[in-house]
Amino acid sequence: MKSVVKPGFITADRRALFLALALILLGIMIHPYFIYDPQMDLAPFPLLGPHDRILVLAPHPDDEVLGSAGLLLEAREKGAETMVVIATTGDGYPWAARFSRYKFAVSSKDLIALGKKRMEESKSGIKILGLPEEQLIFLGYPDQGLMPIWLKFWDQPFTSRYTRSSQAPYAGLYNNVEFPYSGHHLVTVLRELILDFRPTVLVVPHPLDSHPDHWALTCFTLYAGELAKASGHKPEHIIGYLVHRGTWPHPRGYRPGLGLNPPRSLNNLGIEWISLELSPEATLLKARAIRAHRTQRLIMMGHLDSFARKNELFSEVKAAFLPDDFRPVWIWQDPRSDTLARRFLPFTDISGVQLKWDGSELHVLVHTFGKQVGPSKGEIVLAIPGSEESYPQTITMKRIKKEGEKVQFEGAINIEALFPEDLNSVLLLCRTRLGWWNIDSTPPILVILESQEGKEC
Repeated sequence: MKSVVKPGFITADRRALFLALALILLGIMIHPYFIYDPQMDLAPFPLLGPHDRILVLAPHPDDEVLGSAGLLLEAREKGAETMVVIATTGDGYPWAARFSRYKFAVSSKDLIALGKKRMEESKSGIKILGLPEEQLIFLGYPDQGLMPIWLKFWDQPFTSRYTRSSQAPYAGLYNNVEFPYSGHHLVTVLRELILDFRPTVLVVPHPLDSHPDHWALTCFTLYAGELAKASGHKPEHIIGYLVHRGTWPHPRGYRPGLGLNPPRSLNNLGIEWISLELSPEATLLKARAIRAHRTQRLIMMGHLDSFARKNELFSEVKAAFLPDDFRPVWIWQDPRSDTLARRFLPFTDISGVQLKWDGSELHVLVHTFGKQVGPSKGEIVLAIPGSEESYPQTITMKRIKKEGEKVQFEGAINIEALFPEDLNSVLLLCRTRLGWWNIDSTPPILVILESQEGKEC
């Protein structure tokens, strides 16, 4: 019987093709680790003075030094008062527990031990910066839990799937009070802290940070800030720092001679970035404070060390203003194809958000970049910080699309019916989903509602 020769590539050609594809993939993967843009010309950080009071909110132990160690050093030098509040203990990272405890199978006890270890690391980092431990506050909320608490667990307790606990299993927390994990409690505590410390500068995770704990903490803080404003205190500035955004910062690793530029994907959104220049001594102190977080550097050394640069980046977190004449107002423009999923699913990639308001009904229109090719869903997460009894509402939006046009999601909410109190602001977050998969979302956007005379309600 004759053997049949199947057509196909010659073995050498096939190997060459696979090698070329592997090299292209490797180049795509390592490109961000080496490329660096020249330092951008950014606006300088406002001058601080002895009258300033700086309140830094951090989602996890290490974020306070990654995002604002230089700012804390600058405040200390200028005689400004500082306070650092860390929302979670970082106890939702099993790989960090595995590496730090030298075991693969980790239990809830191991993750609680990780949380205690990370709290101690933050104390060490703050000490390196020359700040007393009394200026560091832990709230003890669960790592990986701030987003679900914001979206769903406002009244009922949230149970961490890592520590298996519905309340903080730690000592040395704020006021040493046992409490259930809930949105109402967290907002109440943040409001108390703002009113007690009365910051002139409130420092929060940047709304465009891609980590759910980060943008969720910003939601809670903006909400608490509106409640504090109703009680008589409003910070002069709310500024955001960025820690997670794709492969940013570029290039990775400890490079103290380089500056920190904004992510390229955010360059065309009209964000006014400001830069705090650090002295070589301040950069070195920041690097030492980062190295105090040993449990994270075991896994994320390249990422963490990338923040010890000669400057720190911030941008002002501003509210949008919405008149009640039902005119459509663009409140957000979104970056295009800023993740791999959004690149291949453009009908779920948000391009912008419009709002209309007539004094009672809020009309939301979410635009996307692409035409519909599959099932998708849009959602609005709306919070009204007009009362401590209010809580976020999640509303499903209808998809509207004419033939050949790009996808839009539309929704309307009678906020007066939901929340009969006098309103002056809403906190809005829009997102798109493909089945259970969240594809894209806007940052939390604080919208100030204005009367027809152009005054706040």
